[in-house]
Amino acid sequence: MNDSESKDLSEMEQLYRHEIIPPPCRGAEILRIPRYNKGMAFNLFERQYLGIHGLLPAAFETEELQVYRIICQVRAETNDLLKYIILDNLQDQNEKLYYRVITEHIKELLPIVYTPTVGLACQKFGYIFRRPK
Repeated sequence: MNDSESKDLSEMEQLYRHEIIPPPCRGAEILRIPRYNKGMAFNLFERQYLGIHGLLPAAFETEELQVYRIICQVRAETNDLLKYIILDNLQDQNEKLYYRVITEHIKELLPIVYTPTVGLACQKFGYIFRRPK
């Protein structure tokens, strides 16, 4: 890597560095907001800091394990509409995990979250329970 590439990389790291931004709420409310909910991936410190210690099962799960469990659940279904409902419910609960599952399994899941399954989901919209968005 030459100096120019090194400089570009360090500028990118500064621009996109990870910052800790405290969420706007605490307690059970944080578990209701899909943008902030990490499910069982909250570590002990986060659970105590956010006031959710005791609101989740005592076990901790990495995001990788959660992705694995979700994709196994999706693959176990034979009906594409049911796969869509599983993923839609995941998006309503944990956005970060939803997008991670989609990006890691894009070829497999794109037909589920886009055409043709979304057309069927639109036709059956009244039969699918959804949380208000």
